[in-house]
Amino acid sequence: MNYNELIKLINTIRSNLSKGLYTSEAAVAQSIVLPVLQAIGWPTHDPSIVIPEYNIEGRRVDYALCYPPNKPYVFLEVKRVGNSRNADRQLFEYSFHTGVPLAVLTDGREWEFYLPGEQGSYDERKVYKVDLYEQESKNAADKLLRYLSFDNVKSGNAITNARTDYESVSKMRLVKHYLPLAWSELLKDEDPILLELLAEKVEDMCGYKPSVDECGNFVTSLIDIYNINLHNATIPISNKVLKKTRKKKIFVLIIEGEKLELNAKSALLKVFNYVAEENPAALDRFSSLPHGKKRRYLARNKYKLYPPDRKYLSEKYSVEIPGGWWLGTNYSSKNIDKILHKLLEVTDPIVRRKISIEIREV
Repeated sequence: MNYNELIKLINTIRSNLSKGLYTSEAAVAQSIVLPVLQAIGWPTHDPSIVIPEYNIEGRRVDYALCYPPNKPYVFLEVKRVGNSRNADRQLFEYSFHTGVPLAVLTDGREWEFYLPGEQGSYDERKVYKVDLYEQESKNAADKLLRYLSFDNVKSGNAITNARTDYESVSKMRLVKHYLPLAWSELLKDEDPILLELLAEKVEDMCGYKPSVDECGNFVTSLIDIYNINLHNATIPISNKVLKKTRKKKIFVLIIEGEKLELNAKSALLKVFNYVAEENPAALDRFSSLPHGKKRRYLARNKYKLYPPDRKYLSEKYSVEIPGGWWLGTNYSSKNIDKILHKLLEVTDPIVRRKISIEIREV
């Protein structure tokens, strides 16, 4: 496969990720990992080079990539989409037993490259993370080839490249460059964790806690009114801003011809409950979609919906819906609208055509 075909493969994977088509670890391995390995030169048909379920003292790593044959050079661990968090410990244990120089952890979307022999915590030994869903296809392809192509492994360039990048101060320049951009994106997207922190700080200062919608409207008003550099600015609060934050949003739903006007949380529950009854498989597909970095919109366990250090959110802002699912509810109207449209994207077309969603300001 040539370079352009690798780009095409990454674009196909990205599209399929957005549709929630990879619903299991086996699907990730079969439809993402093996095609990518083949695309970057690995002879996946040769069991002495690409060894599945490699045995290490009674435990197994998903793939051992070998050079020379039967001598592991890379350990690659595969997880279900969105389930790679905290899986690095297991991967490092495998690597320690054999002295493998390079370890890769992937859930199909994210590919994390580690140097097990370096100093520091697991995360500190991470060289780079390729995100096939978020990063430009060309950048993702270049990094996969740089660290993992069969040719670079055979020549020794893969480990050289990894160590060079690990030690490079360029990553600090990237961090400094992206800090203000990331801050701007958090505000623009009304990141739920950020809104919750803002609400808690207001409560600490005055004793009253604003809703996530009030916080979201306030943040949006700052962006709209001032159009400033959000990284380094002091913003006065004017009456114009406060007046704008008092606007409320309602969801206008039409389900099977019945028109409903609901608040955001009620609309969220109404649509999810309806889809859970009419098209249960859509929730499985939805759960496999990329969610927030520190939150899951839908989970089998309510304590998986919010960060571990915020268990009180799981108690206060989670609702059980049909099929054994738990749904998080602590979101602004803007985010709930995004969540509902994500759900509709993976809902059966026959069911989807029975649902209409619109937001109005009142």
